[in-house]
Order: sequence, then structure tokens, then C-alpha cells
Amino acid sequence: MVELTGTLNLWDRFGSARRIQRAQRIAQRIAILTFVFAIFIVIGESDAQVQEKIQELFTKKQKATAEFVPDTPISVGVCFPRRIATEEKYDIFPREIITAWGKKELGFDPMLINQATFIVEATETLDQPYRWAAVLHFEEMQGLSGDLIDRLDEKKLDGKVLFSGNGWEEPSFLIYDETTILVGDEGMFGSMVQSDESGPLARLLKSPSVKGEVMMFLNIEQMRPILSVMTDQMPQMLPPAITKLKQVPENILAAEIGFEVKNGVETTIVLHAKDEETVEDIKDIFADAVELGKEMGVGLLASQMDFSDPVQEATVEYVQRLAEHYEGMLVPKTDGNKLTLQLQQELAVAPFLVGMALPAVQQVRAAARRTQSMNNARQAALAFLNYESAHGKMPTQANYDKNGRPLLSWRVHMLPYLEQNDLYEQFHLDEPWDSPHNKKLIRKMPEVYSSPSVAVAPGKTVYLGIAGENTAFGKDPLTFSDIKDGTSNTAMIVEANPSHAVEWTRPKDWEPDQRDPMSGLGNVNPGGFIVTLMDGSTQFMSNQTDPEQWKSMWTIAGDDGR
Repeated sequence: MVELTGTLNLWDRFGSARRIQRAQRIAQRIAILTFVFAIFIVIGESDAQVQEKIQELFTKKQKATAEFVPDTPISVGVCFPRRIATEEKYDIFPREIITAWGKKELGFDPMLINQATFIVEATETLDQPYRWAAVLHFEEMQGLSGDLIDRLDEKKLDGKVLFSGNGWEEPSFLIYDETTILVGDEGMFGSMVQSDESGPLARLLKSPSVKGEVMMFLNIEQMRPILSVMTDQMPQMLPPAITKLKQVPENILAAEIGFEVKNGVETTIVLHAKDEETVEDIKDIFADAVELGKEMGVGLLASQMDFSDPVQEATVEYVQRLAEHYEGMLVPKTDGNKLTLQLQQELAVAPFLVGMALPAVQQVRAAARRTQSMNNARQAALAFLNYESAHGKMPTQANYDKNGRPLLSWRVHMLPYLEQNDLYEQFHLDEPWDSPHNKKLIRKMPEVYSSPSVAVAPGKTVYLGIAGENTAFGKDPLTFSDIKDGTSNTAMIVEANPSHAVEWTRPKDWEPDQRDPMSGLGNVNPGGFIVTLMDGSTQFMSNQTDPEQWKSMWTIAGDDGR
């Protein structure tokens, strides 16, 4: 018995009846093992054979259980922490940190869990489209910390002790017995306790086609509406090899994924098709998509290379050879109504080899990120122009309250012109960006405001307007007639350095410095920074640009920015 942190000793709660039941189980196990030993001795097996049989028994005991898995989840995940804590091949795993955290926050050591089963269900609520719960199976009795219990409400559920939380931030805990704890959304506990393990994912879990220290099972039938929405959003003008991928979710019932540690991590993916007739069709769809992906990837790399440079030419040849080597591994094998794809460690290393083979590849990646960043800035500029077309004037740096205080950035007011009207309607436009309500929406920053070239804090952007007197983003709205320098000669948006990143809803932008014209610019992309002009075009401005030329682009009315 393990005595753990806190004032609650669950052993006392369960009483002597629990002790008797546990003692009976121990006695039964001893009797079974004794019987097994006796059988082996009678039939004359060697000591080595006896040890082998005993090892088989313990191996079977560690087989994944589907206990408490209901009929309705869209996904189930399983892992075996105790196995990770005791096997030598996991020595680099941070066991000590997880153990210390678990004892401090929960009152028990997570590394003592024999099996953790994570269950996710879909809901009909838009605010919380999913709910989750987990089953923790321990080797020995565990308790909860006193601090955790003090934060929760103690209840009863079918005679079991329930510590009720408040949802995602503070889950509930159901003490099912001395070695089993249910944790998560307590609304799921009832169906979990009553489960007869007959649901589709429970059946897969009991007889999995994959193996490993971590396994996942997906009910594609229940996920199909979500996947359909995703595939419907795919651009229409795509090659047939890509658009055919839309057919895959329609013909798959379930999926299994297993991660097994050997010399490295090996991943196995098994797809269960509706019937054997569709299996070969799906295999062909995957093969065509992989072949097209190979051609597009090598083609994109080649388009960015200078073939007069023998190193860059050799890089393309190497990537082509590597792609052909791995192409066959990315097409699943078929068996009945199942498709199996195995990703060996060698395959996982391939991107690393490509990425580290030669500096030329790094240059291509930087160019691709810069291209994507320019596309993001261009979308923001087009939204700016569409705003002008709808309102007859250009947006100001922010909207203002009656006292002239800025409230929300121009980036917020571009949302309806970036197909983000639903998000725009969630803002309280008469409140500042950091009001209790509006502050919650910072985390919903659209992808168009996220630069692929730099990592900044979530909800922050480096796409800043050029703000100040006689610039594109002032306090007074502009019309095209105000742009004396011409829209193709006037800058309005820059990709600033990470140190200048701001919350995308905050009415703060890049303000020119006469003494240091390049201040806050030029560190995101090698050699320069992205600038968007008022005609909607984008340019890559070199860090070596004449400061006087750059100054002349700040203003709208024909001077150098003074």
C-alpha cells in the first residue's frame, strides 16, 4: 500500500470490505500461479521453459484493456507509463520530472500508472465541441493530494467518491476502486462505468492491429462530418491526385496508429475500409498523391536552385534520389479490408537528411518562408483596398472612443475582408483591445497575421502598419486623392522585427525614426524586410537600401518624412 500526499487516505474510505476483496484477488492469483507451476512440473518442462511460460503470462497481463471505453467516442488513446518507467530503452524519458509534478499537483506518481486510456467525444456545443475523460489503471492503491481535494466538491456517483471540478480547467475525479481513477468531464463517467466494451473503438482496442507504447484509435465514421468540412475547404483548382483524397474519409470506418520504440520510434497506421472492393482504390489514391507530392517537392526545390552552382545542382539530384528511395514506403499495403502503412525510423530521418545535407536547402526554405510571408502581407493589403472600396475611405490606425482614445487596431477592422466576419462580430467595438471581453479574442488571431519566418508569442504579429503624421495609418481617414506620391510609391505595411511584435488587436504599429530609418526592421528575413505598398503590391526591401529612398516611401504627400 502506498501512502501519498494529502489528508485523504482512500484505503480508509473503501473500508475493510475492499481489503477483503483485494486479499481474495491476491489469493486467487497465488493459486493460479501455483497451479501453473504444478502443471509445468508434471509435464516435465525444463526450468527455462517454465520461465518462458511465466513471462508469457505477465506479458498477457499487460495487454491493453478496453474497460470503461463507451460506445460513442471519436478517438481513444492508450499509453503505458509504468512500462516507460521500468524499461531501459526509455532511460532518456524525464521520469523524475513527471513523478515530481504528479505528486505535487495530483498526489500520486503518474509513472505508476499501468495503463492510461484517454477518451474524446464530440458534443453539439460550439463553445466546447469536444469533451474528454481518462481512465487510470494503477498497480497499487493511489490517493489524491489534499490541495486538489480542497479545490473540488465531494459528491457520490453510484456509491463511488466523486470530486467534481469545473470542466477543462479543473477536471473531475471519480475514485472507482483502489487501483482505478476516472478523470475528466464527469458527464462522461456514467456511460464509461456502464460500458460493456462492445463499441467499435473498444473492440479495436481489445484486438488491435497495431502495437506500441502509445496507440490511438479513431472512429472515422463519427469524424466524417468534421473531415468533410475540412475537405470541402480544399481549393477547387487542385490536381486530380490531390482532390481524390476527399474520397478517402468517405470509405474509411476507423483508423489505428501505433508508436513503438525499438532502435527508434516506428509508426504503424492501419485504415479499416468499408469493404475489400474499395481498398485497392484507396491504395491507388495514396500512390498517386505521393507521386505528385514527390514531383511537386522536387520541382519546387529545383525552381529555387541555381544550376550554374554545382553544389545546388547536386542537391537537387540528391533529393530526387532520396524521394524515389522512400516513395514506395509511403504507399500502404493491403490485407482484406485493411490498409497498413509502416514508417520506419529510417523514413523519419529522411527530412533531417534533406534539411541538413547542404546549406542550399536552408536557402530554399528561407525563400519559401519569405514568399509565404509576402502572400500574407499582400492579403492584408487587399483587405485594406477592399475596405476603401466599401467605405469610400481608408481605415485609420484604430477606431476611437469619444475621448479620442484608440480602441481596436486596423487589423481587427480588416476581418470582414479576410473572410473572418464571424470573428469580427465577436468583438465589442466600443471597448479597448485589452478589455476583459476583447482580450479573450487575442488567441484567435487569423493565420494571415502570423509570419512563417519568425516565432513570436501567441496572438502577436510582426505585420505592422506605418503610423504617424503624413503616413498611411494616421488618426484621420484618407482617400486616394490624399496619396500625392502615388499608391505604388507609398509604403503602408512592414514586417517588423520580433522585438517589435504586438498583440494583433492592439492599436500599435511601426513608427519611423528619422535618426535610424531601419530601426525595428530587417531581422526576420535574411538581408531585408517585406514592405506592402498602397496599391496592394509587396516588395522585399534590402537592408542596404539608401535610407533617403526608404524615408521617401514613408509619406503620402511628397516629402522625405520630416
